[in-house]
Amino acid sequence: MKEELELVFQILTKINDKYDKSLIYPNRLEDVKENNIDSLAEDFSKWDSAISYLSKVDITKDNLEDEKNYRHGIAYLGMSLIEISNDLKKLYDILGELNQNMQKD
Repeated sequence: MKEELELVFQILTKINDKYDKSLIYPNRLEDVKENNIDSLAEDFSKWDSAISYLSKVDITKDNLEDEKNYRHGIAYLGMSLIEISNDLKKLYDILGELNQNMQKD
C-alpha cells in the first residue's frame, strides 16, 4: 500500500512540475504526501488488527472471549475506517485541486 501511494504522489509531483508547480502549491503537496503515506499505513495496520480480532470470533459459541474479541475488532475497525476516510479525503482534495486547475488552462 505504501509503495502504491508513493507512486501516486510521484505522478502528482511530475504533473505539477510539468506545469511549473502552478497546479498545486508545492509545500501543500509535500505536506499531504508526508502525512498521508505514513498515516494510511498506520490506518491499515489498525484494519489488520480489527480483522485479526474478528477472525477469532466463533459465532456458534456464546462466551466471554468471543465477546471481547468482537468488541475489540469492531472498535479497531471503526477507528481505522474513520482514519482511512479522513486521510483519503486529503488525497481527494489534492486531486480535486489538480483537476480544477488543469481545467483552467
